[in-house]
Formats: sequence, structure tokens, C-alpha cells
Amino acid sequence: MSGIFMAFTWGLSLVAALLATALLKAPRWLSIILGLILAQGLMFVSVHQLGWMYGPMVDMGGTVTPVVMDIIVALVGAFVGAALARAFRRGR
Repeated sequence: MSGIFMAFTWGLSLVAALLATALLKAPRWLSIILGLILAQGLMFVSVHQLGWMYGPMVDMGGTVTPVVMDIIVALVGAFVGAALARAFRRGR
């Protein structure tokens, strides 16, 4: 994996986690951390393990990735993380 690809995936996960935290009004740090972890995990599993390759393919330093699929899966993971953070806070 190239540095450009890693910067893209972590940056995308961070933006998705911040967006999900703001829209769901979830607890900040827990939501951002869970959003980052779940967005990264879902991007890896969906694209590289399951082979879901939809959308335009972009070569980032030797690693080919479907950008649209990465964005969609990162947003799903971030919103699940924010929802879990809200549920954890309400449970207390």
C-alpha cells in the first residue's frame, strides 16, 4: 500500500466520522474513534475482501481503489459508529 492511498483512506474516514458526529449530535471523541475504526474496517472488508468494485477506479501510487464505493462504505461505517456512541452514552 502506498502512502497516498493510506492518506486518502484515513482522511476519508476522518471526514466521514466528523460529518456523522455532527449530524447525529453524538458524543464527540467516542463517536469519532468508533467512526474511524468502523469506516476503515468496512472499506477494507468490502473492497479488498469481498471485491465490491463499483464506480470509477483510481490508481493511487500502485493501489487501485473504487473511490465512490470507498466514500459510500466510509459514510456507512461512520454513521454506525456515531449511532453506537449515542447508544453507549444513553445507556449510562
